[in-house]
Amino acid sequence: MPFPLFPGVYARGEDRNIETLRRHLRPWRVFFGGDALLGKYSQPSITQVYGKLPRTDVLEHLRQTLPAAHWIDPQDQQAFDALRGESFDGLVIMNTRRCRVPVEQWLSTVASGRFYLACPGYRYPMSHNIIEALAVGAIPITQYPELFFPALEDGKNCLVFHGPDDLTAVVQRAIHMPEDEAARLAAGAAAYYDRFLSPQATVSGLMAMPGREVRLRLVPFIKRGGGYA
Repeated sequence: MPFPLFPGVYARGEDRNIETLRRHLRPWRVFFGGDALLGKYSQPSITQVYGKLPRTDVLEHLRQTLPAAHWIDPQDQQAFDALRGESFDGLVIMNTRRCRVPVEQWLSTVASGRFYLACPGYRYPMSHNIIEALAVGAIPITQYPELFFPALEDGKNCLVFHGPDDLTAVVQRAIHMPEDEAARLAAGAAAYYDRFLSPQATVSGLMAMPGREVRLRLVPFIKRGGGYA
């Protein structure tokens, strides 16, 4: 079973707006939105079990290495709300410990970024946010393309970094990428979602399976010591 959108998105019917949001204005070059609480999102299992950078490490590394003009981290709701609709040619960080958007505005907020910085989740790398980015054509910047089935492909439907040594360079590549190339990657991201992750693709795949017995692998990327099971 593919990893889904956040359940609240379905509950509010926001998934019905995906096609429209793919044509959304993209005032921010790169966007990250989510909880970034130190401790909660710096679990050792992310590195020790999966070999990835925890979310807080990704964000802190970029704070230290990106030019100050290329990132902005609103410190309260008012500052974030003032940024909405404003163009920013860099990384916008929305830490939900300080500011947030209602669930019914989440997909449109993700769609405000041409790229989406897909940081790992809490106990394992996969997170709802990268699925939502693919759905609305916000190009993921990710360290875990191999956790998808089939794997995401660098330069086709995402940008891939491998660790701290190349993280900043990949984000800078996104910031400076010509728009025609970015549009091609965005189309590739949306096409991947439609073919492999959408509810329609999931149901069609199940219906096409031979035999009378169907066995589902739920979150097959979980490893011993690196999840809830």
